[in-house]
Amino acid sequence: YPLSPSSQDKATIEKFADVYVSKDHSIRELVRAIFSSDEFFSSRARFGLVKNPVELIVGSYRMLGAQYNPGTIAERNRRDTQTFNRSRLMGMDIFNPPDVAGWDLNLGWINTANMLERFNFSNAYITSRNADAAGAFVSNEQLKKNTKSSSKKTVKKFLSALGPLKVSGDTIKELKSYLETNDQGAKVEWAATDQDIDKKVRGLVHQIMSLPEYQSN
Repeated sequence: YPLSPSSQDKATIEKFADVYVSKDHSIRELVRAIFSSDEFFSSRARFGLVKNPVELIVGSYRMLGAQYNPGTIAERNRRDTQTFNRSRLMGMDIFNPPDVAGWDLNLGWINTANMLERFNFSNAYITSRNADAAGAFVSNEQLKKNTKSSSKKTVKKFLSALGPLKVSGDTIKELKSYLETNDQGAKVEWAATDQDIDKKVRGLVHQIMSLPEYQSN
């Protein structure tokens, strides 16, 4: 299941079953075999599972180099609580599973309520600058590292930074068009100014984080 829930082949299942039996039914050895196998690193296993809320939140923090204001102990505690609450709203109450079987995985994370919260998280995260001492934020300086003079190169750079994600040519075209369109709907030349980074690049990241491709591992 950790490899690809929709395309398990008999040979792969039997190989890991043999490891489990030969290693005296050791879960440790079974997991070791899975994590070191060619199948685990194959292209077939990439983006095969929907990110659970913790993977979505923490992964988003790490991929964009999120920062935190140090803050007081109380503020740090509030920051952790904020992360827990975000996860809970997406359907995963950390350290409090619904039953002994745990949470429904993969497509279990996708429903009308949870998806809205996932999008809300992406928006709240990328539009945070540094005002809230209790939350993660991405600085303009950090975003500037992936911003290029070409709108198309900027799109591709952020698709790579947030994945790397493989998307269709039409998706790239739409994201590029977003960067080249002002608030009045008129086409403008992409200039990669500080204002563009603070507004359009943040909007671009939110759109990428809302793509189906970003929602999966």
